[in-house]
Amino acid sequence: MGDALAVVRLLVARGADVDRPTDTDYGGGAMGYAAHFGRHEIAAFLAPYSRDAVEMVALGMTDRLATLFAQEPALINTPHPKFATLPLFALPEGEEEAARMAAFLLDRGADPSACDKDGVSAEQAARDRGLIDAADLIRDAAERVSPPLNPTPRR
Repeated sequence: MGDALAVVRLLVARGADVDRPTDTDYGGGAMGYAAHFGRHEIAAFLAPYSRDAVEMVALGMTDRLATLFAQEPALINTPHPKFATLPLFALPEGEEEAARMAAFLLDRGADPSACDKDGVSAEQAARDRGLIDAADLIRDAAERVSPPLNPTPRR
Protein backbone atom coordinates (compact mmCIF):
# COMPACT_ATOMS: atom_id res chain seq x y z
CA MET A 1 0.00 0.00 0.00
CA GLY A 2 2.98 2.31 -0.22
CA ASP A 3 3.51 4.86 2.46
CA ALA A 4 0.04 6.43 2.49
CA LEU A 5 0.24 7.20 6.21
CA ALA A 6 3.40 9.26 5.64
CA VAL A 7 1.58 11.25 2.95
CA VAL A 8 -1.40 11.81 5.27
CA ARG A 9 0.94 12.97 8.04
CA LEU A 10 2.58 15.43 5.64
CA LEU A 11 -0.76 16.78 4.43
CA VAL A 12 -2.02 17.27 7.98
CA ALA A 13 1.25 18.96 8.96
CA ARG A 14 0.73 21.34 6.03
CA GLY A 15 -2.77 22.23 7.24
CA ALA A 16 -5.06 19.91 5.27
CA ASP A 17 -8.72 20.01 6.35
CA VAL A 18 -9.30 16.34 7.12
CA ASP A 19 -13.09 16.72 7.25
CA ARG A 20 -13.52 18.58 3.96
CA PRO A 21 -15.67 16.42 1.67
CA THR A 22 -14.47 15.88 -1.87
CA ASP A 23 -16.42 17.12 -4.86
CA THR A 24 -17.12 13.62 -6.14
CA ASP A 25 -20.35 11.73 -5.58
CA TYR A 26 -18.42 9.14 -3.60
CA GLY A 27 -16.14 10.96 -1.26
CA GLY A 28 -16.51 12.24 2.20
CA GLY A 29 -13.45 13.53 4.01
CA ALA A 30 -10.21 11.76 4.72
CA MET A 31 -11.76 9.79 7.59
CA GLY A 32 -14.41 8.47 5.20
CA TYR A 33 -11.78 7.20 2.83
CA ALA A 34 -9.84 5.60 5.68
CA ALA A 35 -13.04 3.87 6.84
CA HIS A 36 -14.09 2.78 3.37
CA PHE A 37 -10.72 1.25 2.55
CA GLY A 38 -10.18 -0.25 6.01
CA ARG A 39 -7.11 1.86 6.70
CA HIS A 40 -7.38 1.79 10.49
CA GLU A 41 -3.86 3.14 11.00
CA ILE A 42 -4.74 6.24 8.97
CA ALA A 43 -8.07 6.62 10.78
CA ALA A 44 -6.27 6.40 14.14
CA PHE A 45 -3.87 9.14 13.05
CA LEU A 46 -6.68 11.35 11.70
CA ALA A 47 -9.05 10.90 14.66
CA PRO A 48 -7.67 13.70 16.87
CA TYR A 49 -8.02 16.14 13.95
CA SER A 50 -11.48 15.03 12.82
CA ARG A 51 -15.07 15.74 13.84
CA ASP A 52 -16.46 13.09 11.44
CA ALA A 53 -18.51 11.23 14.01
CA VAL A 54 -20.32 9.08 11.44
CA GLU A 55 -17.13 7.51 10.10
CA MET A 56 -15.70 7.09 13.60
CA VAL A 57 -18.89 5.25 14.61
CA ALA A 58 -18.45 2.88 11.66
CA LEU A 59 -14.85 2.29 12.76
CA GLY A 60 -15.83 1.74 16.41
CA MET A 61 -13.63 4.57 17.72
CA THR A 62 -15.37 5.02 21.07
CA ASP A 63 -12.47 6.75 22.85
CA ARG A 64 -12.32 9.59 20.35
CA LEU A 65 -16.11 9.73 20.09
CA ALA A 66 -16.45 10.06 23.89
CA THR A 67 -14.12 13.06 23.81
CA LEU A 68 -15.83 14.55 20.78
CA PHE A 69 -19.35 14.16 22.21
CA ALA A 70 -18.23 15.62 25.55
CA GLN A 71 -16.94 18.69 23.69
CA GLU A 72 -19.84 18.94 21.23
CA PRO A 73 -22.87 16.97 22.47
CA ALA A 74 -25.01 17.95 19.47
CA LEU A 75 -22.74 15.95 17.13
CA ILE A 76 -24.36 12.72 18.32
CA ASN A 77 -27.52 13.66 16.42
CA THR A 78 -25.92 15.66 13.60
CA PRO A 79 -26.09 14.19 10.11
CA HIS A 80 -22.97 13.76 7.99
CA PRO A 81 -22.54 16.97 5.98
CA LYS A 82 -22.40 15.19 2.62
CA PHE A 83 -24.43 12.01 3.04
CA ALA A 84 -26.95 13.10 5.72
CA THR A 85 -26.28 9.88 7.68
CA LEU A 86 -26.79 10.08 11.44
CA PRO A 87 -24.25 8.35 13.70
CA LEU A 88 -26.85 5.80 14.89
CA PHE A 89 -27.24 4.66 11.25
CA ALA A 90 -23.50 4.04 10.80
CA LEU A 91 -23.06 1.16 13.24
CA PRO A 92 -20.02 -1.04 12.68
CA GLU A 93 -20.31 -4.41 11.00
CA GLY A 94 -20.67 -7.37 13.33
CA GLU A 95 -23.44 -8.02 15.81
CA GLU A 96 -21.44 -7.50 19.00
CA GLU A 97 -19.61 -4.40 17.76
CA ALA A 98 -22.84 -2.85 16.51
CA ALA A 99 -24.70 -3.53 19.78
CA ARG A 100 -21.83 -2.06 21.82
CA MET A 101 -21.77 1.04 19.62
CA ALA A 102 -25.56 1.42 19.71
CA ALA A 103 -25.49 1.27 23.52
CA PHE A 104 -22.60 3.75 23.58
CA LEU A 105 -24.48 6.21 21.36
CA LEU A 106 -27.80 5.82 23.15
CA ASP A 107 -26.12 6.34 26.54
CA ARG A 108 -24.76 9.64 25.24
CA GLY A 109 -28.05 10.94 23.87
CA ALA A 110 -28.49 9.56 20.35
CA ASP A 111 -32.14 9.89 19.34
CA PRO A 112 -33.54 6.34 19.14
CA SER A 113 -36.59 7.55 17.19
CA ALA A 114 -34.51 9.16 14.45
CA CYS A 115 -35.35 8.40 10.83
CA ASP A 116 -33.19 8.80 7.76
CA LYS A 117 -34.07 10.97 4.75
CA ASP A 118 -36.20 8.11 3.38
CA GLY A 119 -38.20 7.75 6.61
CA VAL A 120 -36.48 4.54 7.72
CA SER A 121 -35.98 4.34 11.49
CA ALA A 122 -32.61 3.64 13.08
CA GLU A 123 -34.10 0.41 14.44
CA GLN A 124 -35.24 -0.73 11.01
CA ALA A 125 -31.94 0.24 9.39
CA ALA A 126 -30.07 -1.89 11.93
CA ARG A 127 -32.54 -4.76 11.48
CA ASP A 128 -32.16 -4.55 7.68
CA ARG A 129 -28.40 -4.99 8.11
CA GLY A 130 -28.93 -8.06 10.31
CA LEU A 131 -27.84 -6.22 13.48
CA ILE A 132 -30.69 -7.61 15.57
CA ASP A 133 -29.24 -6.95 19.03
CA ALA A 134 -28.49 -3.34 18.10
CA ALA A 135 -31.98 -2.96 16.61
CA ASP A 136 -33.53 -4.31 19.83
CA LEU A 137 -31.50 -1.83 21.91
CA ILE A 138 -32.66 1.04 19.71
CA ARG A 139 -36.29 -0.15 19.85
CA ASP A 140 -36.19 -0.46 23.64
CA ALA A 141 -34.67 3.02 23.98
CA ALA A 142 -37.31 4.48 21.65
CA GLU A 143 -40.08 2.85 23.69
CA ARG A 144 -38.68 4.35 26.90
CA VAL A 145 -38.83 7.79 25.29
CA SER A 146 -42.25 7.30 23.70
CA PRO A 147 -44.09 4.12 24.72
CA PRO A 148 -46.21 2.63 21.91
CA LEU A 149 -49.97 3.16 22.15
CA ASN A 150 -50.75 -0.39 21.05
CA PRO A 151 -47.69 -2.47 21.83
CA THR A 152 -47.24 -5.55 19.71
CA PRO A 153 -46.20 -8.76 21.41
CA ARG A 154 -42.50 -9.51 21.22
CA ARG A 155 -41.41 -12.60 19.35
